[in-house]
Amino acid sequence: RAVQSTGAKGLLIVNVDEELVQLSLPPDSPGGINAVKSFLPSAVLRNAQGEVLLAALARAAQEKEVIKLRGQGVVQMSRARADELSAAGRYGEAAELLSSGLKEAEGFEEVSLRILLADALRLSGRPAEAAEEARKVVHINPESADGWVAVVQALRSAGQVQEAHKAAEQAVGLYEIQDARLSALVLELSRSPEEVASEHKA
Repeated sequence: RAVQSTGAKGLLIVNVDEELVQLSLPPDSPGGINAVKSFLPSAVLRNAQGEVLLAALARAAQEKEVIKLRGQGVVQMSRARADELSAAGRYGEAAELLSSGLKEAEGFEEVSLRILLADALRLSGRPAEAAEEARKVVHINPESADGWVAVVQALRSAGQVQEAHKAAEQAVGLYEIQDARLSALVLELSRSPEEVASEHKA
């Protein structure tokens, strides 16, 4: 009743000593929460509504609400909101948000976010930037199958078919990455334009 009388959009109670059981947060409300002035505990991420909460926090941050999260909170928040934006076809906005999240990411989280960023950039019509981000991934981890797939797809989208083919062969041959997607890309990119055209006619 006290919360309703203040006209607040929602109430977030965080007790870091206990597991959060339920978070009721309207997924379509703008921002969802007016203000959060604490770190986001890992308990929230384990909750069934964790992804909804994170995405709502990101929406609130984009709308200049009072959001004070650091480190992994920012990374998780960026990822959740970027997933929402990508699902809605808003890849440019997703790329912008993922770029912001990278400032706080490190290690595995950095690799994971860069792969998502590369995909968002490619799908937003910026394949050259996508290839650059994807190459950063395979520089950090040369055995990342997802990273190499992102490189090949970005290069192909940029019209650099030969470079895409070389990258796919490098991943499979040099680094011996066993991945069905890469193997399929090697075969697909090795075919001549004439072969592809004749298959479409058939």
